[in-house]
Formats: sequence, structure tokens, C-alpha cells
Amino acid sequence: MRGIIHLGDLHRYPSRSQHGLLDLLETPPTSRVTYSAYPPPQLIVVGANQSDLERLQPWLNECERLMQAESLEHLQPLLTGGERWEPEIPDPPMILPAEPVGDWWPLEVSDSVHPSELAAGIRGLELKWGERQYHLRDGESRPCAPDTLDFAQFPERNLAMRGGRCRFEWIWQWAGQECAVAENAHQWPAGHAKKLYGYQNNEPVLGQISQDGQVSLSLYQFDALLSSAPFPWREIQPGLVALVWPPQEAIHSAFYRKNFDYEDEEDERGGPPVLVLGPGEKQRYALALDRSLVRVDCNGNHHQLGGEALEYGLFDATHQRQVTRSGQLLGGNSRRLVIWDAGRLLAEDFSSGQRELFGFEKHQIEWSFPVQGGSNLLLIRLEENYAFLRLI
Repeated sequence: MRGIIHLGDLHRYPSRSQHGLLDLLETPPTSRVTYSAYPPPQLIVVGANQSDLERLQPWLNECERLMQAESLEHLQPLLTGGERWEPEIPDPPMILPAEPVGDWWPLEVSDSVHPSELAAGIRGLELKWGERQYHLRDGESRPCAPDTLDFAQFPERNLAMRGGRCRFEWIWQWAGQECAVAENAHQWPAGHAKKLYGYQNNEPVLGQISQDGQVSLSLYQFDALLSSAPFPWREIQPGLVALVWPPQEAIHSAFYRKNFDYEDEEDERGGPPVLVLGPGEKQRYALALDRSLVRVDCNGNHHQLGGEALEYGLFDATHQRQVTRSGQLLGGNSRRLVIWDAGRLLAEDFSSGQRELFGFEKHQIEWSFPVQGGSNLLLIRLEENYAFLRLI
């Protein structure tokens, strides 16, 4: 079995697609899609320069046999059959049990703070703000602990997301080693904003990988990016898989709440919408539609969504809305959505739509943000010089 990772010109010219490689190979893609954070036992590296190889060396060291080809033309004689290699597909990550619902508690802030600035400080069940860390359920504080470089970690896949404004890298971590295996696919405007109003950086809040390992979500202060996850192995002929980065596919889209006070492409990004990754291709994501939103597709086209009713939609991998449901989507995961509807907090089965009451909140929610790795959400509302927060 041979695997291909094509580096070289594809990461310098992101407008080229994965299908371009398949066309050059003259082998039609099959429907089989698998996932692994590990390279196959034999790996062909195509078109990579020396810096690419040095950057990926810790990852490449896991290969039993490493081969190189200068170009796709040099690769053709190697495209033969052989023993099929089945990559290891990790189990879906454990979703931690929800913490008990808390009460609203106040945090003193400036009158110009944006709720997403607070969300960028969420560290598990604590909020880092200024010199203190606050427990999300009751606001009890302690001095800040040292921060980590990663804003999202996926130990079951040996991956992490690391970065700052606009861009981030996928970090492969194994046995005390790490290396940057890929940078997020960023092709403006179908990517994270860099700086708003001339001074406001767009910093990461959290990252997620879908249950089937095919799609990633990076949530930043002012927008969200839905894209292919790293290592989406695709079998293009029996016994041959290909890994191409960055994969510019139809799923790649940026989302943001529209700020009508501005017309500039970046400044009008008023925050990330509520977007929840679903269990598979037919239910790829749920999206809150109670506010005016914009989706920017991989070709830079802008699609206006929402803002007309208190509802949300379930969308497939081609961004077609399959189902519309009533209520305000607050967050959730691939198994359970959290809905606000007429003062009730409801847990809803993602697939079936069956709902159960678990709490009450009399006010419609202004902002809600997920807590990494768990089932809780943080609700935020602003009043003068205070932010009021509630864990649900």
C-alpha cells in the first residue's frame, strides 16, 4: 500500500483543488472516505521542498518506508496495486457530562467590550479575564494560571490547533514530539478576518472536529470558519489514498453575524454565529438563523442568511438546508442541541428533533459560546460596565 501527501505547490496556490490532483492522476475518486492522524506505512512525498520535509520530519518518522517523487509525472510509474492499507479510525471523542446549571453572575468590564472578547478567555470551566480566572458556574476567582499555546486539543487524534489572529496551524503531537503538519486553508474573504476597525485583532475562541473526522470548525472572536479537517484520507483507487492540503472544497466557508454599522468587508463582521457540527454528511451542521448572517463560500461569494424568524436550520455538506426548526439555537454537539424557546431551555436530539425540558431563562439570549470538550454553554449579556454570565 502506498499513500501520497502532496505538498509543494498546492499550499502556495490554494485556489487549486484536490480534484485537480485526481484529474492529473487520471483516476476517478471513489466515495470511500476514511480518517487517520497517522501516515500509512509507506508514504510517497510529492513536490515537497526541503523546508517542507524538515517541518514534517517528526510525522514522517512514523513511516516504515518513505519515498519521494519530484512531480506528479514521476509518480505515475508508482501507481500500481498492492496490499490494501486500512488507516486507523479513532473513536469519537468523549463528550464530558454537563456541569449543573448555574445562576447569572456579574463581571466588571469596560463599556466597549465585545462578548466574544470574553469568550476568547474560556479555558475549560473557567474564564481568564485580566489577572484572574473565574469559575463559569459561580464566578469564584483565583490568580491566572500559565496559558497554553493551543486553543484546541484533540488527544484522541494527536492533534491540536495553535495560532492567533486570522491564521492557525494544525499541530501533530506524539510521544513528546510535535510538528506543524498544515496551516488552515485561508483565502480571503473565505477565511478569518485579521484586524477590525484598524486596531481590533481577531483572536481564536475554540476549535472542533466533527464526529466523523472530516470537518473542522474554528471559532474566532468575529467569525467562524468551516473547513476540511487535516488528514481526510481519500481512496482514489484500490490500495491508494491521497492527502492534499489545503483541500479547497465546497464545505470551506466563513460565517459571521452582520454588523450593519459598517460596510467594510472586515469591519462588518459582528461576531461568530451559533454553528454546531453534526454527525455526518447529511446533517453536517446546525446554524442559528435568528440574526442576519453572511456565509462566504470557497469562491468568495457572499450568501445572506437569517434575520427573519426565531429559527435554525440543519444543513448538509453542500450547504443545502434540509430542515428548519423553531426556537433559538444556543449550541450543543453532534448528539444534542440546546434550544431557547419562549423562556424554556430545551435539550434536543440532533437527528430526530425530540426535545426535553431542562431549565428556564426568561430573557432571549444575546450571546452563547460553547465550552471546549464538554456539553455546557456560557451565556453572556452586557449591561453598562458589567457582563453577566451564566453556565447552562
